[in-house]
Parts: sequence; structure tokens; C-alpha cells
Amino acid sequence: MRFLQDPANYHSLPTEDISPPFLSSDQQPPPDTPLTVLLDRGHFRRAAEMSVTALLQSRSPPSATDLVPLIPWELRLVLVRLQSLATTDGGRRGVMALYALAGEARARHRQAHASGNEHERDVWAGRLRDLGLRVADALVEMGELETANRHLDGLSDVDADQVAYRKAVLRLRVGDVAGARGFVDKLDHDSRRATLEVLLKIADGKDAVASWQNLLEEHPDDALLANNLAVSMLYAGRITDARDLLQSTLNRSAAFASILFNITTIYELCSERAVDHKMELAQTLAEKGSTAASGGWERAGFEFKL
Repeated sequence: MRFLQDPANYHSLPTEDISPPFLSSDQQPPPDTPLTVLLDRGHFRRAAEMSVTALLQSRSPPSATDLVPLIPWELRLVLVRLQSLATTDGGRRGVMALYALAGEARARHRQAHASGNEHERDVWAGRLRDLGLRVADALVEMGELETANRHLDGLSDVDADQVAYRKAVLRLRVGDVAGARGFVDKLDHDSRRATLEVLLKIADGKDAVASWQNLLEEHPDDALLANNLAVSMLYAGRITDARDLLQSTLNRSAAFASILFNITTIYELCSERAVDHKMELAQTLAEKGSTAASGGWERAGFEFKL
């Protein structure tokens, strides 16, 4: 605890990048808001500040024998992700960290197997499978698409649909439409199959608007489908329809990076008052009820291309 309770290890979180409407919004929580409420409502910056304050003010008796220095597994995965984003090595550190976690998971799995603890054995086996897929995703982010494909080939005891889905996306990334179609045909998950079949239409240069519309009618609350439909509308020359769809989607759903990028791009394409429209959008989102979805409530100015 000594290291964690050293104030020198912390610095204040800057607010210069946050869009001004969020800083002055009535949705900002009062100072006495409990930590659990901050997390539930997506006020992660305020939650981080409160957590550090509580940590620095807490005192643990030196003679305590019931303290176990454990970090939740999910938090360790998040830390690996954050550390990989901050590096300049192209993501290699993140892959190495995932392999280190996999080594620990294998050791824990062997221990659970030797002790006959079936629950612990299943937990660590599931974490191993998850790490295998995370390594593949990290390799894709690095641009190592063929390496990711070979890695997926080497995975065992992993859901076949998960592997087929990722391989289909990989084939699409490298332009192998026929190869992607072969993996799409192996999918049992109806929603994934339907989504990839529409992407295959786009890859073949076909109009996918009607297909996206059919999917959206089946899943009207799926903001990602609406986002994809809007992009197809844009390429089909229906820029006004695309703008209206994105705006209505943002009115009822939480914002996320790609939908903000797309709608602000449309503002730039169809109006000389793009900056005003972007600021109005930021103001509208800042006035909405806060949520933890899509990375939290506060949004940076660059997300609105400001």
C-alpha cells in the first residue's frame, strides 16, 4: 500500500480536451456523489479523482493479516490495454503482456486441476480462451493480419463461431471476399452472419442500403446497425437521409466514436456552419442523461472534430 498511497505517483486529470458543454452541464454530479453512482452514470474522470482521494486518505494497520493484494482480473485486462495505447512500439508491449497473463492463467489452471477444484479450473480455462482471442485482436490492431490468422489457426478449445467470425473479418480486411464468404457460411450465430453478409455486399460493390434497413427493422435499438446504414446511404448519395438517421440515433442512444465521426463529417460536407452544428450536437449530448455506455459520458472536443 505504501506505493499506492504516495501522492507523487498521481497527477491531476486535465480538462482542457473535454468539450465545454460537458464541463458546464447540469448533468455534472455534485461533489458528494457516491463512487458507485459515478461509475454507473459514466462519470469516470470524477470517479478516478474520488478513488485517488479515498486511497490516499485510507490507513491500513501495519499488523493486518487479513489483507490480500489482489487486482481483479478484468482490471488487469484493462490495464494491459491502457499500457499498450501509451506505447510507441506498435502494440508489441500489449501482446507481450497478454502472453504474460496467459502464462499465469495456465499455471493457475494447472494448480486448480491438481487440487481437484473444478470451478477454479473452469474459470481459468475460460480466461485462457478469452486471452487467445484478445491476442488475435491485438495483432489485427498492429496490422499483422496474417499473423493474426495463423494465431487463430493455433487456438484450441475456443468457440468455433468466434474464430470463424474473426477470420471472416480478417479476410475482408485484406480484400479476400471469397475467403471471407467461406467463413461466413460456417457461422451459426444468425446476427453475426447477417451483418457480415451485408459487408460482403459492400465489398462486391453492391448497394447495401436495403439490407442494412432490413437488419435495422429486426433490431431497431442497435445503434451500430444504424451507423452502418447511414454510411451506406452517404455512399449512395442520400446525405440528408444519412444525417437525419444519425441524429435520431444519437437522440435515443449513447454516443460512440464512429457515429460522432460520421455525423460531424456529414456536417462538414453539407454545411458552411459545420462548427456551429458540431457545438449544438455537443450541447445536446451534454444535456442528455449520463450513462456508462460507450466509454463514459464526457466527450473530448476532438471527438466532434473541433
